[in-house]
Amino acid sequence: MKIKYFINVSNECGFATDTVRITFDECDYLIFIPNAFTPNGDGVNDVLFFNSYNLIKFECWIFDGWGRYIFFTDSSKVPWKGDVNNSEYYAQDGVYQYDIRYTTNKGIAGQRRGHVTLFR
Repeated sequence: MKIKYFINVSNECGFATDTVRITFDECDYLIFIPNAFTPNGDGVNDVLFFNSYNLIKFECWIFDGWGRYIFFTDSSKVPWKGDVNNSEYYAQDGVYQYDIRYTTNKGIAGQRRGHVTLFR
C-alpha cells in the first residue's frame, strides 16, 4: 500500500511545500488476544474480546485449569464474559487456556494456543 502526504506551511518569512511517500505491506491477517481481563462490572475490560482482521473462519474454546471446556464461540465478535457455559455461574479468578482455530481470507488455516488471566 502506498500513501502520499502533502504539507504546506507558511509564516511571515515565507512558504514551504513538501511531499512524503510511505509504502508498507498490509497485514494478511491479525488476531489480537489480551492476556487478562476483569469481568467485575466496572465497565473497563469486563469482557475478553478477540480482535481479528481478514479471517473467514474463527473458533475459540476456553478451558479451566482442569481442562474442562467452559466457553466456545465461532465468531471473533462474540466476547467471553467470564461465565461458564453461557450460564449465570461465573468463573473464578485464575488462568484459563484458549485454543483458537482460524482460516484467513487467503485460505490459510492456523491455530493459536495460550492463556488468559481472569481477575474480578
